[in-house]
Amino acid sequence: MRRIALLGCSLLALACDRGLAGPLAPDFTGTWDVTYDDSIAVEVQRADTEPLRGRVGEQGGPLAFSDAGAGLALEVDCARPDLVCPSEVWPRELSLQRAPGKLDDDGAQLAQPLEGLGTGPCAARPGSYATGELLTTSSTHAVQTEAVAIAGGRMRVVVTAACVAPRGTLPPDTEVVLISGFTAAKR
Repeated sequence: MRRIALLGCSLLALACDRGLAGPLAPDFTGTWDVTYDDSIAVEVQRADTEPLRGRVGEQGGPLAFSDAGAGLALEVDCARPDLVCPSEVWPRELSLQRAPGKLDDDGAQLAQPLEGLGTGPCAARPGSYATGELLTTSSTHAVQTEAVAIAGGRMRVVVTAACVAPRGTLPPDTEVVLISGFTAAKR
């Protein structure tokens, strides 16, 4: 009987070493502090030309481009209820019971689609997502790892030009991408 128990323990250890215990996602339970970059990178992606790039503050603001002699003005207004800016996706104090997105097969990367946040022309389009590298810790007696931080995070919100540009100044197929970095740490 003792021999069977030792064999069972050895097989369990081997299975864990080979990742067969993978369905056990890290424990996210707790309060997390989210810190966003203090600016938003703005990219105007037009069909036939290179993207226009600029930066605004964390809460948005005006942005002017000079392109081929023509001026283009945008207004990223994060106070608008129909626009969800990158720093508004997650609250600064996040209470979690589970992962705030999907984990890759290794459990090292977190991804959450953001499509549909906001309304009207400011609704987040395909290509809107949150990603980050998950940092975990474990002990020799723990069955499950504990998620302790998200590093290198990136919030990417894609909207139509009609959301931030005056009517008729950009072609309707133009997308505007708002990008901000973030980190998160469990208390």
